[in-house]
Amino acid sequence: MATRSTYSAAGRVYSELLALAGERDHVAPAPQITTLAMSAGTTRETASRAVAALIRRGIISREDGKLIIHAPRMLRELII
Repeated sequence: MATRSTYSAAGRVYSELLALAGERDHVAPAPQITTLAMSAGTTRETASRAVAALIRRGIISREDGKLIIHAPRMLRELII
């Protein structure tokens, strides 16, 4: 937990997405942004921007009520 608290706000959102996915390449059902923000200890706006940036870059996508992680290595590298 100590290491996780030193991440940036967006990094905490990315870390939470990876934790929710576990060993899978998706998160099903897709978490609500508010719930994701609370779990990451940040605001809804920050979590929304972080997820939107990942979608724009093609790292994740939303499909059929789940989040698909297309590039888990890139997502791990963004956690700072």
